[in-house]
Amino acid sequence: MTDHNEYLSIQIAKINKTEGTAISVGIVTGETKYKDKDALLTACEREFGKCTGKLYAYSKGKRVTVGWTFERKQKYSDTRKPYTQETWVTIYKDKLATEDKPELECV
Repeated sequence: MTDHNEYLSIQIAKINKTEGTAISVGIVTGETKYKDKDALLTACEREFGKCTGKLYAYSKGKRVTVGWTFERKQKYSDTRKPYTQETWVTIYKDKLATEDKPELECV
């Protein structure tokens, strides 16, 4: 569990869900200005749209929640046609969450 004196860090991946292509993958934004997951979730919803699900990983053989997925409508800059952008936000502490790593941050 997160020490409430530590700021939460995140990694962001953006996907064009309409075409099934990556827009940007693995952008590490590093430390956020949030210590509380509820405040981070609210900020992510403002920036990335509606929360549509959770991201999961395995830690010590158990499935745990490590982040969220969001969706919103965007427009292509050249054609102005709409598409659905999906954003994955992963919360982590010192390193990215991977299977059976103790630094995995559970949401």
